[in-house]
Amino acid sequence: MNTLQLVAYFGFILFAKGGPLHITTQFIDGDVSFFWNGDPWVPYYDLSIGINQINKTWYRISGRQYTVKKALLYDSVSINVRVPDDPSDNKLTYKVSKIESNVNNSVKISWTAPYFPRAGEYTIYHTNKVYRSIISVYSNDVTLDQTKYEYHSRPLTSTNISFEIKDITPDDAGYYNGGTKTKAAWSGGGVVLIVHNKPSKPKIQGNINILVGNSLELTCTCTSSSSTTPEYYARLHPLSPLSYTWFVNSTQLYGETNKTLKLRVTRNYKYNQYSCTANDKLVSDWSDPVIINPLYTSDKLTISPRPSLNLYNKLPVKEGESIGPYTCTADCNPPCDMTWKYKDSTSGGFFDVASSGLLIGHIVNRSIALYRCIAQYSPDKDFKVIENIILDVHYLDEPQLVYNENSPIYTYEELQVQENTSLHLHCHVNSNPTPTIRLHRGGNANVIAETNSTNWLNHTIYSLQCSDSDEYTCTGDLRLNSKDTVELINGFKVGSQRTVIIKVPVIAYPPPVTSRFSWVDPKGQMINRTNVALLKTHEHYSYLITSVVLLPEVEHYGEYSVQYNGKSLTKIPITKRGGPLHITTQFIDGDVSFFWNGDPGVPFFYLTIGNNKTNITWYLVYGRQYTVKNALLYDSISINVRAPDDPTDNKFTYKVSKIEGNVENSVKISWTAPFFPKAGDYIIYHTNKVNRSIISVCSNDVTLDQTKYEYHSRPLTSTNISFEIKNITPDDAGYYNGGTKAEAAGSGGGVVLIVHNKPSKPNIHGNRNILVGNSLELTCTCNSSSSTTPEYYARLHPLSSLSYTWYVNNTQLYGETNKTLRLRVTRNHKYNQYSCTSRDKLESDRSDPVKINPMYTSDKLTISPRPSLNLYNKLPVKEGETIGPYTCTADCNPPCDMTWKYKDTTSGGFFDVASTALLGSHFVNRSIALYRCIAQYSPDKDFKIIENIILDVYYLDEPQLVYNENSPIYTYEELQVQEKTSLHLYCHVNSNPTPTIRLHRDGNANVIAETNGANWLNHTIFSLQCSDSDEYTCTGESTGLSSKKKVFRINVNCDLRLNSKDTVELIKGFEVGSQRTVIIKIPVIAYPPPVTSRFTWVDPKGQMINGTNVALLKTHEHYSYLITSVVLLPEVEHYGEYSVQYNGKPLTKIPITKRVTTSHDETRRDVKTNGQENQNVLDLEIEKLKLENRKLHEEIQRTQLEKETLQAARNLYNAKLMLILKENKEIAPSIVGQL
Repeated sequence: MNTLQLVAYFGFILFAKGGPLHITTQFIDGDVSFFWNGDPWVPYYDLSIGINQINKTWYRISGRQYTVKKALLYDSVSINVRVPDDPSDNKLTYKVSKIESNVNNSVKISWTAPYFPRAGEYTIYHTNKVYRSIISVYSNDVTLDQTKYEYHSRPLTSTNISFEIKDITPDDAGYYNGGTKTKAAWSGGGVVLIVHNKPSKPKIQGNINILVGNSLELTCTCTSSSSTTPEYYARLHPLSPLSYTWFVNSTQLYGETNKTLKLRVTRNYKYNQYSCTANDKLVSDWSDPVIINPLYTSDKLTISPRPSLNLYNKLPVKEGESIGPYTCTADCNPPCDMTWKYKDSTSGGFFDVASSGLLIGHIVNRSIALYRCIAQYSPDKDFKVIENIILDVHYLDEPQLVYNENSPIYTYEELQVQENTSLHLHCHVNSNPTPTIRLHRGGNANVIAETNSTNWLNHTIYSLQCSDSDEYTCTGDLRLNSKDTVELINGFKVGSQRTVIIKVPVIAYPPPVTSRFSWVDPKGQMINRTNVALLKTHEHYSYLITSVVLLPEVEHYGEYSVQYNGKSLTKIPITKRGGPLHITTQFIDGDVSFFWNGDPGVPFFYLTIGNNKTNITWYLVYGRQYTVKNALLYDSISINVRAPDDPTDNKFTYKVSKIEGNVENSVKISWTAPFFPKAGDYIIYHTNKVNRSIISVCSNDVTLDQTKYEYHSRPLTSTNISFEIKNITPDDAGYYNGGTKAEAAGSGGGVVLIVHNKPSKPNIHGNRNILVGNSLELTCTCNSSSSTTPEYYARLHPLSSLSYTWYVNNTQLYGETNKTLRLRVTRNHKYNQYSCTSRDKLESDRSDPVKINPMYTSDKLTISPRPSLNLYNKLPVKEGETIGPYTCTADCNPPCDMTWKYKDTTSGGFFDVASTALLGSHFVNRSIALYRCIAQYSPDKDFKIIENIILDVYYLDEPQLVYNENSPIYTYEELQVQEKTSLHLYCHVNSNPTPTIRLHRDGNANVIAETNGANWLNHTIFSLQCSDSDEYTCTGESTGLSSKKKVFRINVNCDLRLNSKDTVELIKGFEVGSQRTVIIKIPVIAYPPPVTSRFTWVDPKGQMINGTNVALLKTHEHYSYLITSVVLLPEVEHYGEYSVQYNGKPLTKIPITKRVTTSHDETRRDVKTNGQENQNVLDLEIEKLKLENRKLHEEIQRTQLEKETLQAARNLYNAKLMLILKENKEIAPSIVGQL
């Protein structure tokens, strides 16, 4: 069997075994494919794949390629391919080259090319989702984008390819390779550039409106899923859990790296701004900050100034006086709705006083029991906090007197009563507190009845005597003044006794008598040795009773009673004198108070005060305390107290500790505590307007707000107290101290934190509406008097002269540092925005910008578009056309009131056209001389500026015709005049400019008169002839306007006569029997047209010829006719001179002669006679047809004229319709619809 038979039998050809395999590679979308050139008939190959130099087991595949997915996971991929029955290895190792870099950096990429072309170019490709060439390298040149790439290989023909990519972006990620052909873009041997970008800018999410005490979660969220390119790398490296960084007021919160920030919300969080970043390989941009809005209600209400209450916790006030002003505040968020009400004791109801937190100037009467401040929390209408000011309204009415049950007694009335009868007197005094009522006789000294327990005093004289006649007085009298307090002063020793000075405030009228005051000791015994002094105070019924009482040293301590007229007025406890002095301190609102425990019976002490180690001389004080005002003025305050008759010094030095800091900074505060509790907590307090605990320290733990405070003392039981306050705010200012009890908050030994804030955001004041050319003053004003807290420090340090910075359009005005900025105002100032800042220790926020409003009038008016004026500075316009639109503007501020008017030449007056600056389309007529734009300046009604558009109105009226002085001629009128008379024609054309007037005859070509210097054209025909009969036209023409004309006809009445311009034509006709016809054509002139029946023929013998036919034919003129007569004459007898007559009058004579003929002629004549006869009839018919044709032609001309007249009327109608539509634009659509 030969080879061909094998092919036919097995269906394939056996090839000889090939050589070694050639393996190539491709890199596509992160995968590496291996290709080899094996025998196409080999059914399979055995191969082994090695990853990172670690070979895998052999396996068998069909085909001549193999792809390794996700090649970027490996450093190298190797392949070994074997052909069946051939143990030879065919190996290739693919090195996975990759470079990682960050956006905005530069990166160098390099590889080794197998060769560099001797001719042509080596192209470097970048492949990501598409491929593109980026660098072309020749043996002597490189082509690239120099702003993006830099080629480093030298010489240029080097196979060590190296280049740099600058300022890389995510778009630069991908596969880089090179070669001489396009397929090199994805062939093996290149480099993958991996670009890391920042995560996307995160957003903070979470409910930021949350109640205080609740937990808050803020989540830092990135929207992008990956920040790395190319995509096939990113999907192999999903985002690892991002780390996060949290910031509060731009300060990092250390230890907070979770996506979610958890906080326990307090009130102070309202001052904080929170932001975050997300961190992968790079850190994202900062998120936009969010501010937590802590929601909270008020624990209590604060009324300031604090009402001065009496011993019964009531506010004493006289009826008719006003209460307030009082400001009621509540620390709520959102702010509480604050109202004031008062309670009416009569009805028991509450009534509105103020709808805000301010109670001011409300007149008090006795029915008002209390004023109530109410704070209503808007998110929770069921929540309400109240604070009352309970009133003790003092009033004392006039006494009211009644006798015998129901009869009133009036002031100074003389009561007439009968002897031996009884008289019942009732005196009522309405008062608070309960008054002392007395009935006096004969003046105030003789009291006949008295009560202090009720408002009524009753007294009866059972049997009136003459001796009872006298003047009686009812008085409301003495009571303790509840507005003031009793003051007890321990006096000095006198032997075994000591003095006590008591000051008792009382109310009484008439004035009390000092001798009626008495003292009773605790055993009920009267004390005789007392001295009482009466001192009148601020009211005519208010007094201060000062008693000096000498008491035994030992026996008589206890409760003493002060009496008046034997009745108890008040009780005063007096205690035993104590031992040695122990001095303590308190710090309250900037003042330091010193207290000592001396004997309360000691009336006074000697003390000296030293400020900053400088002692002041001794002086005497009453009581057991002394307060140094404005302690923050000093570094230290020392006190030395001595009891009377005791030279022992009792010294104490108070160190005034204060620290200053700026808002948003952190500050450390420290002091030394006297001890640290073995059990329980050491509590650190912060006191400003209220006091609160901020840190609790026990032996093994600290409780605090970690975002706000950090406790430094170690060990925790150390008495060296030290802590840090972060991100301080004005609310952090105040007094810090600590201890185991609440009273430690105000005790001495603490530290005052003084916080300097930015001055309040200033406001700019000043009259910004000012005339140009005048001076303007802008003042930068801060509302707050101080930018430093606490308040008791600020009032000691009033604001130093602030410095100021001024800005115009956000650009600093250098050299302008005064509070007031002075400017000379120009028009251009209206484009500027001015703002300012104030600076003390810190600079304030920028004020809101203000704009100056320079006020000015206009120098001129501008009309746009600019009118196109002629040489006479007038605006040419045709009558009936519209003018405009024109806009008139004036540079005024405030804007001028703009109006348009037109001047009417007929009346000379001005009339409104438009009430704005816009002059719309306005129809013009000849009576409008001009349009005037008027600018009226509203602040100054006397100021007015005008601008005129003077019109040159073009118009051309229809010609007006008059003849013979006063007879009008109408269009197409036929004027009947008599021959040989004169005719005076006057044509008037009203026009602007002056028209050219022409008088035409027989059409426009024949001009018989013309003028262009006046509006009148005069023409006279002195002797009218028939030839003057014609159609005449008067035309008016003006440049740019359609000409106008009036057509009329002159018909000259003239008698019938021969027309000398033509000749009489005699035509010898044909024979009719013994006769023959004669046709005579006679041209005549006549108007009106002649009547054919009036023509007669007379033969030479004077006989009338009856057999004539006369036809009238009009010729070229309407007064010219051709009279054609066909006369039948005898052949023989009647030759000679014939006469033609009209109305019996000879018109002309015509000779008719005999015709001579031969026999030949006769024959011919006979032949011709028949033909001629036919021809004559034909000629006659032709003449008749001509005549009819001329009449028809005239009829056609007349119809054409009527048609033109109708078209002119239609054009006039359309023009009027367009005028209506333009003047009524709002109804134009409906009109057009109806048409």
